[in-house]
Amino acid sequence: LKKPEMTAKAKELNDACRKVVAEFGGIEINDLFKPMDALNRDIHWSDTFHFRKTAKDMQAAQVSEACLSAIKK
Repeated sequence: LKKPEMTAKAKELNDACRKVVAEFGGIEINDLFKPMDALNRDIHWSDTFHFRKTAKDMQAAQVSEACLSAIKK
């Protein structure tokens, strides 16, 4: 997220979700937030919530890799 206060809240919510998922076990998480959080927001965000094509391409590559990995299991 482009706004720091919203990013902090998203991290908090993601941590809470990880704890819930860990209780159920065996559920894989494809975390798209962490790699996007490290990017330059002026370059890769078009507004507070939306990414530009460069970031979307990075997300697509990560999702594709996760899907292919799951298929191979």
